[in-house]
Amino acid sequence: MSCASPLAWETLVDWWAGDLDEAAVAAVEEHVLGCDVCTVVASRVASTAEALRTMVPPVVGAEHLEALARAGVRIMENPIAPGQTCDFHFPRNADLAVHVLGGLVLGAGARVEVTLRSLATGHVFGHVEDAPVDTRRGAVYLACQRDYAQLDHDLVAEVRVGKDPPAQYTILHHF
Repeated sequence: MSCASPLAWETLVDWWAGDLDEAAVAAVEEHVLGCDVCTVVASRVASTAEALRTMVPPVVGAEHLEALARAGVRIMENPIAPGQTCDFHFPRNADLAVHVLGGLVLGAGARVEVTLRSLATGHVFGHVEDAPVDTRRGAVYLACQRDYAQLDHDLVAEVRVGKDPPAQYTILHHF
């Protein structure tokens, strides 16, 4: 099976993203509907784009979480206080777990840094210099996806507000 004039990957990406004008959209759709080869490629583009769209950075803002919830992502919150160790079991009925690192005093314009370390080795595997915060709740949101199961499960999240000593949250993950 082959295609005499295959559509470029970039064209399919632009089509899927909605970045083409009406005439180009019509041409791509007509071609894809009549071409099994390009239909398969278009499906790969859609799968890749969907995977990227649902990826969540380790530290997220409230607006991002609200948008994910509106899109149907099942989010489970796990509140943790500074100094607490949490034995966390990832729930089967959740797409995303959000560790709510609370108990922070967040003044207007406070600069917040988040460092993620392996509990076992101390190795830093994530650092956010200007982390998004929820000033209303006095919290930073640490996202945890099932895909993270292959990473070091047990971590210490250090949250530094301004020049204050960092608050520490220990999370022992079970997937």
